[in-house]
This record gives sequence, structure tokens and C-alpha cells, in this order.
Amino acid sequence: MLKLSSSTRLTEWVRTLRTRLHVWRAAWLLLLRAAVELPAWIGAAEHYIKGERVAPPPQDPHNCRFGLWLETARLTDRDDQPGLIAIETLHQQVHTLVDKLCKLRTQGGATESVSHLGELFSLRNALLGRMKALQTSRSRSTADR
Repeated sequence: MLKLSSSTRLTEWVRTLRTRLHVWRAAWLLLLRAAVELPAWIGAAEHYIKGERVAPPPQDPHNCRFGLWLETARLTDRDDQPGLIAIETLHQQVHTLVDKLCKLRTQGGATESVSHLGELFSLRNALLGRMKALQTSRSRSTADR
């Protein structure tokens, strides 16, 4: 069996650490982008519901940028499945509510749809809170490795 020198082991350790940090940084940046995209999308929905925008934002939860990030995360982050399931549930609730409020506005219920914006903002805050918890969990997990 070949014994590795201390310098070779150190070099391998540094290479492994750099790779892990690169992967972690890429995942963190994707999560950060999703955390920025979500409030922007909800803002677009809010402006449509208030009559300040002509068209609603795209409604498909699987094709929005946040949904695409979520799908990728579910496929690649095996350790975070419970957190991702909670995020996915909230994400679906946000889309369902936005769809309902946009349809309500289109059918002449502008005042009623605006009255439900607080509910939308509460879901947004819960979703962002879950994302923050996921990032904290990832940071701890990376530090422990």
C-alpha cells in the first residue's frame, strides 16, 4: 500500500476543501438569487392586483425562477429534503393565492383582491424565513465537514 506524505495529504485536503467551498458558494448564490427573485415576483403580483400593472406575472410555479431553483435543490440537496418540502409547500400556497387574487381582480373584484394582500405578504415572509433557516442549516453543515 502506498503511503502518502504529509504534504501530499495536505494538498489533497486543500483541493477537497476548495471544491466543497466552490460547490457551497454556487449553491448559496443560487439560494440568494431565489430569495431576491421571490419578493420581486410577489411585488409584480401586488402591482397587478392593485391595478398598477397591465399583466399579471407568470403563474406556473414550476417555471418561475424560484420554482426552477427549488426543483434543482430538491434533486441535488439530499440532506435538506424536509426543509425543501416545507419551502415547496409555501411556494405552492403563494402561487395558488396569487392565481386566485389575479383571477378575482380580472373578474371585477379588485377591492376584494387587494384586501387579501396581507395574506400574501405573510406567506412571503414565512417562505423567506424558511429559506433563511435552510441557508443557516447549510452553513452549519458545511462548517461541520
